[in-house]
Amino acid sequence: FRYARYYKQNNIDYRTLIKAYGIRFDVVVSGRAGKFNIIPTTMNIGSGLALLGVATILCDIVVLYVLKKKYFYQEKKYMMVDDDDDLRGYGRLDSSTTTK
Repeated sequence: FRYARYYKQNNIDYRTLIKAYGIRFDVVVSGRAGKFNIIPTTMNIGSGLALLGVATILCDIVVLYVLKKKYFYQEKKYMMVDDDDDLRGYGRLDSSTTTK
């Protein structure tokens, strides 16, 4: 496509014709400007965090109860404890704090 550039120099009108090749992108932006308000911002952030929490719970439900390898994930997620001796080294029961 071609386009012209008009300018004036020493009260004389000039025109430069430019022949351009390629794809032309016309970007039109429209909208409505507004004022910043902290209340909708905090509500949106809180809603986003709540959705992240719900997504974690839903993923756990799907992985632990729906998938074919659910027993593998259950073994990795939960630790079965039969005796207090199994908890040593996990911070709750150390040999230095427990008396026999």
